[in-house]
Amino acid sequence: MTIQKKLFLFFMLALFASSPFFSASKTFRFGSNIITSIFDENLYPGDPVFLKLLVESPFIKNEINARVEIIENKTGKRIRSAKMYNLEEGNINPTTKILFVGLPLSTYLNPGSYTMQVDFQSNALSEILFIPFSLKEKTFVKETILLDPVNTAIKTDDSPQRMAQIDNLNAVLNTINLKAKKTIEAFMQPVHSTRRTSFFGDRRTFAYSNGKSETNLHFGIDFGVPIGTEIFACASGKVLMSEMRNSTGWTIVIEHFPGLYSLYYHLDKMLVKKGDFVQKGDLIGLSGKTGLATGPHLHWEMRLLAEAVNPDYFVERFDLFK
Repeated sequence: MTIQKKLFLFFMLALFASSPFFSASKTFRFGSNIITSIFDENLYPGDPVFLKLLVESPFIKNEINARVEIIENKTGKRIRSAKMYNLEEGNINPTTKILFVGLPLSTYLNPGSYTMQVDFQSNALSEILFIPFSLKEKTFVKETILLDPVNTAIKTDDSPQRMAQIDNLNAVLNTINLKAKKTIEAFMQPVHSTRRTSFFGDRRTFAYSNGKSETNLHFGIDFGVPIGTEIFACASGKVLMSEMRNSTGWTIVIEHFPGLYSLYYHLDKMLVKKGDFVQKGDLIGLSGKTGLATGPHLHWEMRLLAEAVNPDYFVERFDLFK
């Protein structure tokens, strides 16, 4: 591990150890209608932003339509939007509706103040809510990875087979299945090891064996573990992919709630198949060195609305919304 990576890891561990994580709330009252918002007001580029609304009203009878849009306050730029969905599991109060949504925040966003603008529509209420949050500054690691001829060939492969694999994965990650299991709990790391060889959001330059190079963003976390290390489901969900891919080797993708997926790359052996339901902590495979890999490791990734987001958020902070 380079000195830069060691310093980065030390900084991140110190940050998590010294920063307590609390959800914020803001209440809106419109006559006898009360909307309580639950959100995380301090985030970093690359984190997901989640919003939970508790809607108390004796008058709302039909489905609520609510759409959230992220706006950068300084520029007025509209970043991303998504429709909220009903989160009814465990709700026994007939006069309370629960809405939920998550949106990805790019690692390239500027630190500063942002607003979630909620367009709320129902048979009894039509309002626009404004919910503030801030992005703190974050430094991402820059690294150069030297690829031998074998890995260079994998990384630069533009064969119809690999293009079809990319299209197939993107089709899965772009799916928002509102009937999917909705898992809101503290996630776990997929391995017991804490040895990380690459981090989420690393700015990577791949130096090819032919003298050329290419710069990419690292979408997940790499755990440097020996071949055959046990890999566990980071949370409960449904296996939507379990197959060999040219670049990521033996690959598993698990759906955790509408639009949220965990990905596990470079496995040596898979112990689940497409269509299986798993619980948090279930053994799903063994780590390996398949696909594009310079050494044995597990690549663990989280995708929200098809965009890569910081996996650590789900371990450290996601249970704020239970």
